[in-house]
Amino acid sequence: MVIFALCLTALVLTAVLLGIQLFGQVAFNPALRAVDATIYIQIKQSFDITAPRIAKPVMLLCLAAALATLVTAVVSSSMMVTGASALSLTALVIALLAVVRGDLPINQTMANWSAEEPPENWRAVRTSWERFFALRTGASCLALLATVVAVLASATELS
Repeated sequence: MVIFALCLTALVLTAVLLGIQLFGQVAFNPALRAVDATIYIQIKQSFDITAPRIAKPVMLLCLAAALATLVTAVVSSSMMVTGASALSLTALVIALLAVVRGDLPINQTMANWSAEEPPENWRAVRTSWERFFALRTGASCLALLATVVAVLASATELS
């Protein structure tokens, strides 16, 4: 029963994380591609101040839930839940690495840009940031799918 509750918690948190990222991937980022450098920089700098207030705690809670699920699955010798939870945790770590090694350094660079005098390579930097964002969104999607498998496997073990 505990492992099922942990799996469900991990599922909800991972779904929230992916929802945040999918909004960026399919709505926010395409909208920003349609504006000029001045507007892009102003919106991106503002967004990078507010978005981490939501995304950071959700990511940390996802990691904690995935780790707790994995540890519980290992202790209870649940092979299917262990494998799915390990995959989910690995995917979340990849998403976190994309943030730490890609998104954040690029965000710090963009934070120093002047909207009135954008750098010549602003589009190339934006494209690089979008690649890391896509990587973390894809990794979060994999984490969600793996967590669904863990939930189903743990539900099967309950019956």
